[in-house]
Amino acid sequence: MSTLFLFRADATRYCMVGEIVERIVWLPALSSLDGVPAWFVGVLNLKGERIVVIDFSVWMGHVARAFSVKQKLLILNNGQARLAIVVDDVDGLEEWSGEIFPLIQHNETPLLLGEVRRGDDIVMLVDHDALFAASQNWPLQAIRSAQLFQAVAIEDVALFQTRMHQLAKEVVVFDADALLEFAIVSTGTRRYAVALDQIMEFCRSKKFTYLPDCPEAMVGCMNLRGEIIAILDLDVLLELDPSPHDAQVLVLTHDEKKFSFVIESIERLVVAVDSNVIEIPDQEAPHPLSDALLRNMGEVIPILNFDAVLSLFKSQQEAYANL
Repeated sequence: MSTLFLFRADATRYCMVGEIVERIVWLPALSSLDGVPAWFVGVLNLKGERIVVIDFSVWMGHVARAFSVKQKLLILNNGQARLAIVVDDVDGLEEWSGEIFPLIQHNETPLLLGEVRRGDDIVMLVDHDALFAASQNWPLQAIRSAQLFQAVAIEDVALFQTRMHQLAKEVVVFDADALLEFAIVSTGTRRYAVALDQIMEFCRSKKFTYLPDCPEAMVGCMNLRGEIIAILDLDVLLELDPSPHDAQVLVLTHDEKKFSFVIESIERLVVAVDSNVIEIPDQEAPHPLSDALLRNMGEVIPILNFDAVLSLFKSQQEAYANL
């Protein structure tokens, strides 16, 4: 069984070995290079380290287009070097034990190793070694000063620059055992920090089984490799508008139980220390699903409390049963 990391570029689904993906960040401004191919978009300054950035869509033969603040960078690490690729969206990690089918015209598509078939979906398996080989054949001496992409909206320039400066900040070394890891996720109306050690995987599933006579917050259930997992909608739990049910699903484990909830997107992964976590005093009427906040990159984000989620859902179940 392998762990695959799934992502999208130009409406096509791709995947690569999950262990190669070190980090996901929002696309920032980049430093530019002279005399390089169109797919070589620049260099990222990540805490003082220069990392080559490839436009994955152009690399795969698609026409170059304006960059968007909604695009992401996947920072890859093969144990010897780092590389970043620009992608349109991220579907997350998935365990895979099925067959990988070779491409019919493999010689004409040397960047792909084959196809992974997931029900009706076909996902292209990327040869990350080919990406690293290409990125290491270009010198970095021709870097000019930090320069924004030429084809971006004027109103987005400041945001690209802010991201660039945040990623370039010098690294502060902490005791690894004291570090906390979170995924920042959006449900469409709210954003939460979710402890990474409680996340089993991200997946995208449009094949929910809707259950009759259940509270509205219960979207349904799904068959995840033979195991039935309940799917909740946090927005409905909070009496907000329902989340889009064709979005991504975050599968979690808590107190040896598994459940999931729908999310609109995975924004980024965050490493923090204890001082970044702010406990909310009981007397301050805490967020219904959170009793602590995460400070990160100038933001304060509620940390999801799974006990609160399950308790609120249980109370809604009881209320529904008494109708």
